This record gives sequence, structure tokens and C-alpha cells, in this order.
Amino acid sequence: GFFFGIHAGAILSIFPLFLGIALQAYFDDTPKALKEEVNKLALALVGLGFGSIIFLTGQQGFCGWAGTKLTVRVRDLLFRSILKQEPGWFDFEDNATGILVSRLSIDCLSFRSVLGDRYSVLLMGVSAAAVGLGISFYLEWRLALVAAAVTPFTLGASYLNLIINIGPRLDNKAYDKASTIASGAISNIRTVATFSSQEEIVKSFDQALSDPRKQSVKRSQILGFALGLSQGAMYCAYTLTLWVGASLMKQRITGFGEVYKIFLILVLSSFSVGQLAGLSPDTTMAATAIPAVFDIVNRKPLIGNFRDKGKKIERSKPLDIELKMVTFAYPSRPQVIVLRDFCLKVKGGSMVALVGGSGSGKSTVIWLVQRFYDPYQGKVMMGGIDLKELNLKWLRKQVALVGQEPALFAGSIRENIAFGNPNATWGEIEEAAKEAYIHKFISGLPQGYETQVGESGVQLSGGQKQRIAIARAILKKSKVLLLDEASSALDLESEKHIQDALRRVSQSATTIIVAHRLSTIREANTIAVVKDGAVVEYGSHDKLLTSHVDGVYASLVRAEREANAFS
Repeated sequence: GFFFGIHAGAILSIFPLFLGIALQAYFDDTPKALKEEVNKLALALVGLGFGSIIFLTGQQGFCGWAGTKLTVRVRDLLFRSILKQEPGWFDFEDNATGILVSRLSIDCLSFRSVLGDRYSVLLMGVSAAAVGLGISFYLEWRLALVAAAVTPFTLGASYLNLIINIGPRLDNKAYDKASTIASGAISNIRTVATFSSQEEIVKSFDQALSDPRKQSVKRSQILGFALGLSQGAMYCAYTLTLWVGASLMKQRITGFGEVYKIFLILVLSSFSVGQLAGLSPDTTMAATAIPAVFDIVNRKPLIGNFRDKGKKIERSKPLDIELKMVTFAYPSRPQVIVLRDFCLKVKGGSMVALVGGSGSGKSTVIWLVQRFYDPYQGKVMMGGIDLKELNLKWLRKQVALVGQEPALFAGSIRENIAFGNPNATWGEIEEAAKEAYIHKFISGLPQGYETQVGESGVQLSGGQKQRIAIARAILKKSKVLLLDEASSALDLESEKHIQDALRRVSQSATTIIVAHRLSTIREANTIAVVKDGAVVEYGSHDKLLTSHVDGVYASLVRAEREANAFS
């Protein structure tokens, strides 16, 4: 592409030369000689026309192909880099969903704009200037020296803006807040509509764009001033060239033809380059967009990656899980201690229920067991080995999770269930759906298992999404099963069936349940009561009621019984 661009730039300076020769022929030659000269020039101009078609098409085609390929590669590399980051990295405001989507969709285009399209136009300008000055030196070196000196002033503000971005930089961070607001509003459009808060969202969005708008206006004013200045400088450069040419003609050093050819080369080639530069992509945001992409690509995740060589536990039996004196705070809120000297031991194949008030740290235990985060102090162990020593990919394969807000992906129901085991057969998928008490509902749909769930499962109810997530966990057949309010969105009949399914699954897995309903908690071998980031009561359902009559767990049981009695 650059090769074709260089030749296309050369044509921009050769055309004015032929035009100067034609004008000289009209003034100097006899009619017969004029006809012969014009015929030759006509053929030459036709050749230049075909050359322009070939070289400009080649330049745009190859640069476009290379630029598209570069954009795809950068996007693929960035997406891979995003996915390998530890979950705690996404907790920070700078890594919100809207911002990362903007990095993938918009910022990656800056690589093509800067490394492809921008350099292509720059090389065309350099080629046009080099060929034009070369011809000028051949015709009259004294006037060519003047033309070389004034060439920078004749290119115009558009071309100069390609070399150095004129005006204040437009920082992508200024748009990040607006992207986050828009992403949140669109993904939660039902909530926005329910509260009729469209106007408030729009005001927040406009306010977030106020700073970028001010910078853009300021930049436009500076560019306008630079354009006017460059136009004035360009006319002064033309005037100087003509004046020096006239002086040389007065001294009989050169003739009218040479002066006019050099002047045409200077005017027409610089004008063409300036026009092409005006059509080149805007690279003002590239100065911040490209480093932002590289920051993510070059970042090494704090919690290993899937290429780690860590240990793998070769054992068919369920694995023990233990948290030893764990102290933890989320990286985005390091000053808020969530767990303090937390201790918990879950025997392989047993079921432990975590109960307690909101914000006590129950769900945090679930995240630590999957090694989404590392504790500040203490150890999280599986099979007697610290999770930091285990192969991360192997560890995640041993764990199945059903959360309070199940995550479904845009695609079919079958694809979402098979996410737990991509190699599962059709029969295994159906069996998992039956165990999760969702098969009957799926079979009643017009497209059955191929029904599209929509983005984040928007086409399904909360209970349906939760049962699909449970089917996915059942299909995974993991050694560790983590349930975070897994039946909170189910009716009593569905919950009974799900409890039976989970009871069967948990017989071959170590299970940790976060729940509030007594019906779920009763199934556990042991109950751990969590308060203020520590285990304050530990034992079976009956033991906790008898030995801690006024304890936290007993109070929770009495509260639920009273609630059920009133209902």
C-alpha cells in the first residue's frame, strides 16, 4: 500500500510538469509542432490517468486490507487480554463495561488511522514533494531552492495536522464516564422506564460530555486559526516564488517556461496533497487511545493466567476446602475489611451452609474459593494445598457456581446449558435440564432448546434463568459446588424439585451454600453463621438451636418462622 502511495504521490508532481510543457507549447510552437506536442502530451496525460487509477486503487486497497487486518488483530489481542485479567480488576471504575466496550470498538481503530491511513497520506506528500523538487532542481536549481524553502508553508493546515496534532488533545477518558452511563442505562432499560428517569439519565449523559465538548470547541477554534494562518502563509510562499522567478528572468538566468513549470508544480502538487490530507481520518484521540489499549494488553494479571504450570490434584474423591485465618478486603475498597481472621473447614463430600446478615462476607467466601481474589493474610486451601500453588485453569474446572443473579449469554438455551461442558452430548444436556426441573418448560417452547434467551437472558424470568444456571452446574459435574442463593428466585414447588436435584449432585461434590431459607439450610451437614467477617457460630441445625438459644442463628430461625406464620 505504501509502495503504491509513493507512486501516486509522484504523479501529483508529474502532472503539473506536463501542464507547464503544454502551456509552453501553446506559446512557442508553430501549429504543426503544437499539434504533435499536444498529441504526445495527451497520451502522457492519459497514461498518468491510468497510473493514478492503478496506484490510488492499490494504495487504498492494500492499506485498507492491512488496516482491517491490523484492527482485527489488535481487537483479538485486547479481548484476550481483557478476559485473562483477574475478576478484581473489573471492580475498578476505569474498567467498567462501557469503557472496555469502547476500547474494543473505537480505540482499536486508532491503530489503523495512525499506522495505516495516516502514514499512507504522509508518504504521498513526501513523494510528491521529493519528485516535484527533483524536477524543479533539474529545471532551475536556484528557484528550486526557494521552492524547497517554502514547501512546508504550501502544504496547508490539514497536512501539518497529520504530522503534529494541532490544538489540545481529546482524551478518551473524558468520554469514558459518558460511555459507562449509556451502557448502564441501556442494559437496565426496564428499570429506567419503570422509574421514568429518562430525562435524568440524559442530563447525566450530557453533563459527562460537557468537558469533551469544551475541548472540541477549543480545538476547532485553534484549527480554524491555523487554517487561516496556513492559507496566508501559502499565498506569501507563492508570491515569493513568483518574485524570485521574475528576478531570475530579468537577469536572463532562466526563461518563462522553467519558472511557470516550477510554479505549477509547487501550486498544484501542494494543493492536491492538502486535499488528500483533509480526507484522512482524524487521529486526535489516538494519542490517548493507543496507550490505553497497550496498558491493558501489557498488564499482567495479579492472579496468574491459564498458562500457569501449578499443581493439579489427581484424586477422584471430593476435595476438602479450608480457609485459614483469612483477612480480606476488595482491591477497589482496600480500607473496608470484609473478612477478618476468618476460619472455615469443609470436609470433602459434605455440605456447609453459610448464613448471616447482608454484607457479613458470605458471598466473599464463594469468590475466594474460586480464587477470583487472593486474601491479604491467611490461606485458602483445597485438598490441603494452597490455591496459589494450584493450576488456575484446573482449579476453575473443579468448581461449579450458581449465583443469586445467574449469568446467561446471548444464544440458545442449549448453548447456555452446554457452557458447563462444551463436549456434552444432547442426551446429557437434556438430563441436566430434567434434574434442574426446566426440561418441561423448554420442551413447551416453539423452538425448544434452540430458543434464544436474549442478552443476559432478558427473554426469561428470574426463576427460569436460575434453573438453566443450575442445569449448567449439574452438567459440569464438578468436585466443588458453590450455591449463592441458588433457589432465591424459585417458587416453593420448583424449589422442592431443585433441592432434590442439588442433594443428588452434592453427594459427589463438596458443597458450600449461601442461603437464608430454612428449607435450604436444613440440608447442610454443618451451618456456619457469619457476622462482621468472622464465623461466630458453627454446628448442625439442631446443635445451634440447643446450644445457642439466643444466638444469631436461633434469631434467624425464629424470624423466618414468624414470617411464615403471618403469611
